[in-house]
Amino acid sequence: MAVQVVTDSTSCLPAELAAAAGVTVVPIHADGKGVERTTAGLSAMELTAQYARLLERSGDEGVVALHIAKGLSATWSNGTTAAGVVGDAVRVIDTESAGMVIGYAALAAGECAQQGGTVDEVEAAARETLESARLWLYVHRIDALRKGGRLSTARSLFTSALAFKPIFEISGGKLTLAARSRTQSKAMDRLLALVVEQVKNATVEISPEDDPAAAPTPSMRVAVHYAEDPEVAAELLARIQVAVQELGETEAEAAEGASTFGSTPRQPKEGKPGRRGGVEVEDSVKPAVREVVNEVARSATTFLERVVASRAVQKFTAVAEAEHADSEASDSTAENAGTQSSAENSGPQPSAEEEPVQEPRAHVVPKVDLHLVPMGEAVQTHTGEGAVAVSTVRLPPRK
Repeated sequence: MAVQVVTDSTSCLPAELAAAAGVTVVPIHADGKGVERTTAGLSAMELTAQYARLLERSGDEGVVALHIAKGLSATWSNGTTAAGVVGDAVRVIDTESAGMVIGYAALAAGECAQQGGTVDEVEAAARETLESARLWLYVHRIDALRKGGRLSTARSLFTSALAFKPIFEISGGKLTLAARSRTQSKAMDRLLALVVEQVKNATVEISPEDDPAAAPTPSMRVAVHYAEDPEVAAELLARIQVAVQELGETEAEAAEGASTFGSTPRQPKEGKPGRRGGVEVEDSVKPAVREVVNEVARSATTFLERVVASRAVQKFTAVAEAEHADSEASDSTAENAGTQSSAENSGPQPSAEEEPVQEPRAHVVPKVDLHLVPMGEAVQTHTGEGAVAVSTVRLPPRK
């Protein structure tokens, strides 16, 4: 017998993935249609019966339950009540999230249980996955969030008045504004950037002494959710896949270019000019600074913001040009000094020590498993039509 893992349908966990990991999914109730549709959390009585059946199936090994954040539903609270009735062998986890953040944590727990993990180990596997999880939600209209009480009336009115498309993050069991854009396409660009940032953060650097072939490969799981129309979500998923592949190619190029001390920077690819929001950042600007300025320009939506971004570009470009001029002057001075020294010392000179060669440091980009996942009725009720969400989690490195 193995520890049993259970979650609710707000996890959006596809049936085939749940079955493969041995995870039980209990549906959240959704009543009505259209704008009149409502949801109700699982009752303590329902969960008591479910936990008891699963505990018996496990041979009293234990049950690990993962439910939607307690701040978003009464299900977790009812689950703790049910666990108190069934016994200590039932562990109820407040995921502080929703969607495939819960789904991926349930998969990790189920896979651990299938490998013979104890109830403590299965619970730990779920919690470890949740620690690295992120969930962003784009909504076309905020009416459903306001109606469901997930967004205050004041904030919803403020958002509607400014006519921007919000991207929320569910973190710590709360819905917070993470970004905003004027159009859906810009919102998708922002979601893509957020995912790429997570992939970069999960990239592992390998020292020259280590064997890259023997190094563990970092792993991630990324899900793109859609409410009704899968086309926008499918396009975003495809863009994420391409971005991850390009990131891997870039890291490989960087490792090759770093084989000598003071490597030559790579040239920008054709067809990708450094233009953001109507302002162009010169190539002479240092890459780190250029990325910051690009981000400012990219997020500029008002006239004042564009002016600020433009001035920032001018400032940093001027600084870069000044540094470049100083560098050329220093090189010229050093060259003249070297010529004069050679003239004064006509005899044979001892050879100077060669500059140390810096060994290349390889970077291992995470292996990313991608999933296109429909939102269940319970989730769609609170996100409305046109919603798109992205869930990311990191997994333990694979040998």
